[in-house]
This record gives sequence, structure tokens and C-alpha cells, in this order.
Amino acid sequence: MLDFLAISAVGKALQSASNLVRELKRPRVSRQDFSAILRHEMQQQRAGTKHSAELKQASGMAETFMKQRDADGNGRISLAESGLDAKTFEAADLNGDGELSPQELQAYLLKQIQTARAQATNHG
Repeated sequence: MLDFLAISAVGKALQSASNLVRELKRPRVSRQDFSAILRHEMQQQRAGTKHSAELKQASGMAETFMKQRDADGNGRISLAESGLDAKTFEAADLNGDGELSPQELQAYLLKQIQTARAQATNHG
């Protein structure tokens, strides 16, 4: 009976030691590292929210521009309808077909908004 109890105690001790080793091998995150991870995640969320706001702004501007400038009502804007200089028009005409689609206009305006915000951030 004594041998059985001794073997049982040794088995429990080995199991406890094994659990301790396994626990010590688990990666630990310090409070400082956790705070850094949390800050990074929050920055990513803010960046996503900012991008969403910029996209909404660009979309609204593109829609207004299309309504004001699409003289023939075909849903696309020619250089003549746009009132833009040729260089700006070409930069916005992503597929080079000579007309601005709502998507091209939105993409161009989004890029302009983001560039302006980045410059304001760097200078202010």
C-alpha cells in the first residue's frame, strides 16, 4: 500500500512539474507590450474610420460634380463638360477613354483629399 501511495505522489509531482514547465514555456506579454499592441490596434481603427470618412467625402464631391457637369446626362463627363485643365482631366481619367466615370472621379478626389490631409499633417 505504501508503494502505491509513493508512486501516486511521484506521479502527481511529475504532473505538476510538467504543468509548470508548460506554463513557463507559454509566451508572456508584458503590460508595456500589451499597451503597445492595444495602441497599434486603436490606430488601425482610427485609420480605417478616417479612410471611411475620406471616402464618403470624395463620394459626395464626385456625385455633386457629376450632377453639375454632366450636360448630356450620359453618366460620364468629357473634358469639355468638366471645365478642368487637360492635365488634371488626364490624371483623373484612369482608363484613358477620354471620359470620367463616377468611380474615376471618386478615386481621383479621394487621392486629392488624402494628399491634402497628409500635407496638412506634415506642416501643422
